[in-house]
Amino acid sequence: MPVLIRELPRWLALAACGWLLLGLFLLLLTPLPAHTARLGWSPLFWLALAPLSVLAGTMLRGGFARVAREI
Repeated sequence: MPVLIRELPRWLALAACGWLLLGLFLLLLTPLPAHTARLGWSPLFWLALAPLSVLAGTMLRGGFARVAREI
């Protein structure tokens, strides 16, 4: 199996963690609202729920256990 494919769950988990940390920072420490009349819940979804769903998918797929062992 090529190295890139074997390392994909690790990179995906690291990217999702970074995305989640930055999104939570923006939601908690800046005046960016979680819900707007024009966008609805879109800011909350893209800044917090989307990276959480990526991490959950990685965990359900079994890649998260491999990532935890490698780190």
